[in-house]
Parts: sequence; structure tokens; C-alpha cells
Amino acid sequence: MRTTRPTPPRSRRGTSWRYSNTDYIVAGTLIEKVTGRPYPEEVTRRILRPLHLTRTGFPGTSTRLPGPHAHAYLFRPGHAPVDITAQNMSVAGASGEMYSTADDLTRFTAALLGGRLLNPAERRLLTTPAPQTPGGGYALGIERADLSCTTVWGHGGGTYGSATLSFGTPDGHRQLAVSLTPTTLFPTPAQNAGLHALLETAFCGTPEGGGR
Repeated sequence: MRTTRPTPPRSRRGTSWRYSNTDYIVAGTLIEKVTGRPYPEEVTRRILRPLHLTRTGFPGTSTRLPGPHAHAYLFRPGHAPVDITAQNMSVAGASGEMYSTADDLTRFTAALLGGRLLNPAERRLLTTPAPQTPGGGYALGIERADLSCTTVWGHGGGTYGSATLSFGTPDGHRQLAVSLTPTTLFPTPAQNAGLHALLETAFCGTPEGGGR
């Protein structure tokens, strides 16, 4: 966080919004300051154990993942793909050092949106978009996707060679989690369009939203 201190604010507080992984580093630090314990312990105690998310955890500095798991590859023009699955993700800290499975992600999304982790007032805050968000859909750590038949909430994320997407209906009754092994760090416009079509198919029945 020290590297961000010389950076001036982009706008006055409460007038605009911008995504930053640093915010999650700050959140993890706040958890440790308030509880007096490392944030992985608090996440495990308050979320992973109560929800029985046994395939989700913190590898720390280890580059080994519990199997079975997908493999991540680095693609460079003119070179053979390189397996880069073994990554030390502790560098990401609270912004992305955890591992999980699609099944655990759907169970977490159901609990988050369905009220098992937050009270009604907290859930309203969770889904209240920040000022000036692109499309008006980014709230407290999750974003809104407006489909032809419904609205879903969730988030995507990734690192080199690996990405995930997890969304669910506001009542917590239906979820979709996807694990990907992309060839680029950031999704291309075509990939984003494909993911939106996937959400439409999963929640509305067809890519065009022609029924459930």
C-alpha cells in the first residue's frame, strides 16, 4: 500500500468510481487490524467452514494446488505453450490469492446473495451501485449483469492463464460458475460477448433470451 500513497485521488470521494485491486489489499489489512488475526483465518472461520467449502483455501506461498485442477498456459507467438500452473499467488494478497472450484463458487454465491452471510441491510448495501459506475452496475465488490429475463449479480477475475466467472440471481436460488483457461490476461471484446451469451443461455434459456 505504500506505493499508492504518492498517487493523488482521481476524483472527490463519492463522485466517481474506479476498480482497483489495492482496495482489496486494504480490506484484508482492515480485517487483520480489527480482529487481531490474519484475514485468511477470519475468512476460513466465518465463511469457508460454515458453508463447508472444502475445496477452497489459501495456498500461501506454495505453488501446489489440490487436484484435480485445470492447467494454465502462457501463449507466445512462435513459441510452444508453457505450463504456468505453478504460481505463487501470495503476491496478490487479499485481492486474489485464494483457490476454489466451480462447485464451491456456486455455493458461496448462493449463500452471499441468499442471505446466509449478510443481514437484509447489508445485502442492500452489497447491491447498491457506486456513483458513476460504467452501466450503473458495480456495487460493493460485485457487479450487476442485466439479462433479457432477469438480473444477476457476481464477479469475474483471473491471472495469467486462468480465469473464473460466478454469477447468481438476487434471491440466491440460481447460480453459474465458470472456470476458464484463456490465452490472454484480459478478456477480448469477443470473449466478453461470449460470456454474456453464456449468462443468457444459463439463466434465460437461449443466447437471445428466448425463454427459460
